[in-house]
Amino acid sequence: MTKTVLITGAGKGLGRALALEFARKGYRLVLVSKTHADLKITAAIARKSGAHADYYLVDVTKLDDVERLKRTLSKKKLVIDLLINNAGIGFFGEIKSTDISKISSMMSVNYLGGVYFTKVFLNDLISRKGTLAFINTVAGKILVPKFGAYCPSKAALDFFGRALAKELKGKVKVVNVYPGPLKTGFWKDKSFSQLRRKFFFNEPAAVAGRITESIIKGRGTVVVPGWLNLLLLANVASNDFVYWLFKKIYKI
Repeated sequence: MTKTVLITGAGKGLGRALALEFARKGYRLVLVSKTHADLKITAAIARKSGAHADYYLVDVTKLDDVERLKRTLSKKKLVIDLLINNAGIGFFGEIKSTDISKISSMMSVNYLGGVYFTKVFLNDLISRKGTLAFINTVAGKILVPKFGAYCPSKAALDFFGRALAKELKGKVKVVNVYPGPLKTGFWKDKSFSQLRRKFFFNEPAAVAGRITESIIKGRGTVVVPGWLNLLLLANVASNDFVYWLFKKIYKI
């Protein structure tokens, strides 16, 4: 039986790279984003590999949109086997200079978006003994300079994912993914003009294969690239040192 994967933020970046990996592995795709043009391109590329790919315009911050999508899929008798909460946004700068509307947007997309999709599609996942994945970031575990308004939105998602892993044990596989910085449109906001160095940035396609395999196998925690585990360990030993290290490397 062909399995169905739903990916949020699938129009570009890591979301697109994951969609193409799952397409090559024979999954049916349900792709979600706010941008029609990007979704259309992702779906077209996926179909070239023989995948069945449907796409829907959905604002992940609107529960009504998510529930409407669920009704649409139910009418098509589509049940989700694998849900990947990937959509995310970010802004750069000190908290005092970050507009409160931007802070609200980050919490809505990065945290509540994952909450809404999880709550609406959780019964599908339980019925299929499926997999629930959260694309987080190492910034969900480490306080990064001038990401003070962004990190909490990902930290909330981190706790949400880890809580679900315990609550759903034996019912649904929960996978929490923590990539390092990626070369995506995430950095296009003008606030990132302050970030003068971009070291250790990976192409989405370079990490998508490992992430896809880990999700399919149901591995609980995935850090990519693997050397970032050393950074997480260093942060446990001294978060002040890691904070200083980020400031030195990226000159922020």
